[in-house]
Order: sequence, then structure tokens, then C-alpha cells
Amino acid sequence: MNAVDLFLRVLLLMAIYVVLSVIILSRIENQECSIPQVRVIDTYIEEKAEEWVPTMDMAQEYVMTLEELEAEQYWDSMDLLALCVMAEAEGESELGKRLVIDAILNRVGHPDFPDNVIDVISAPNAFTSYSDGRIERVEPTWEIYRLIVEELMEQTNHEVLYFTAGDWPKYGTRLFQEGNHYFCG
Repeated sequence: MNAVDLFLRVLLLMAIYVVLSVIILSRIENQECSIPQVRVIDTYIEEKAEEWVPTMDMAQEYVMTLEELEAEQYWDSMDLLALCVMAEAEGESELGKRLVIDAILNRVGHPDFPDNVIDVISAPNAFTSYSDGRIERVEPTWEIYRLIVEELMEQTNHEVLYFTAGDWPKYGTRLFQEGNHYFCG
């Protein structure tokens, strides 16, 4: 949902609110009201409704709040994961890329590692592409995002935790080689 759609929805909700307030106020005015506070509250609502005019800035602020609360970390994680996979496995086969994704996802779910993608990837000495800055020089393809989504839905491998290019990692249990990467669990 873009900011304009959200702004229009906010306007529609405010219009419904004002219409309902008018209907309620007209019903109260047509009846004897024995509670004075009701009139004070209704007057306050009516005054505030007249003062409040939604702006594009307000809609944008609302959009940013939703992103921060619901989606920002998710998308930051997806983007960082895509950058890391691209930087680590750009020349590898589709399976090789999937296995790199799985290594990161398996670490997130493993008790010996942080519980989120951002902390797993940025951990000291965890991924060469992060520590040497390569991750900042690559542009992930849509294929990478597709593979990430597919691996999030159903992982190819639940054992891989480590991989290195060219030779076996010094840690973990040797599992297999795929392309230039050697994977360990």
C-alpha cells in the first residue's frame, strides 16, 4: 500500500467518523439529554473534527510508523540476506545459493547463534563478504529474492551452518561440497 492509498483511506475513515458524529449529535439534540457531560464531550469531538485536517505528512508519518513496527526489520533482514547471498555465492549454482541461504537461516534457528538474520550476518568473522565490504558492492537479483522466499517456505537443507570457498572450514562436521563451497554442519 503506497502513501497515497493510505492517505485516501485515512480521509475515508475521518469522513465516516465525522458523519457518525453528526448522526449521533443530531440524535442527542432531538432527545432530552439528562447528562450534561455528554454535551460537553460531543462539543469537544465536533470542535476537534473541524480543527483536524489530515495532510500528506500525517499519512507519511503513519506509513513510517507501520513500517517501523511491522515490516522494517523484516525487509532490512531480507535485503541484508539477499546482499550476503549475492556477495557470497554470486557465481554459484542455484543449489549453491540455496545452501548459503540455508546456512544463514539455520544459524538463526540454532541456539549457538543470534536469533535474527541481521545479527547472524554481522557477527564478527561470520561472513567474509560482510567484513571485507563486498556486501556493499553487490546488487542482488530478483532470482536471489525468489530463492530466499522459497527457502523460507521450505528449506533445502536443515544441517548446514558453515561454508567456505576453496577448502573445508576449520569448524563443524564436514557434509559435502557444492560448486566452490565446502559445507559443514
